[in-house]
Amino acid sequence: MKLIIYNKRIQNILNISIMDYKLLSGRYIVLEENSKGKEYYLNNDSLIYEGEYLNLKRNGIGKEYNNDGTLIYDGKYKNGKRYGKGKEYNNDSILIFEGIFINNLKWKGIIKE
Repeated sequence: MKLIIYNKRIQNILNISIMDYKLLSGRYIVLEENSKGKEYYLNNDSLIYEGEYLNLKRNGIGKEYNNDGTLIYDGKYKNGKRYGKGKEYNNDSILIFEGIFINNLKWKGIIKE
């Protein structure tokens, strides 16, 4: 089974296998080989996340971006949440926290001001 989608980034019609494409609320995931993939905003095709997935959830090492493409997190994920070593950045790409995250919460580390 194939899904046909209009893609603004390359201004073309793509045929994407259902197993490689997952439509979520306001975003979509394109899975690649070796459990890696990229997640995009549906309304403007800008990148939200690139990294590892397990069962369509962020799992492993990845990078998260805000709407304008600025890096806001670089680190580990588990079951779709920030979990383990990571670095969080503000909207100006300035490091604001480096340490351990558990279930998206800053657990132990250094807060930069």
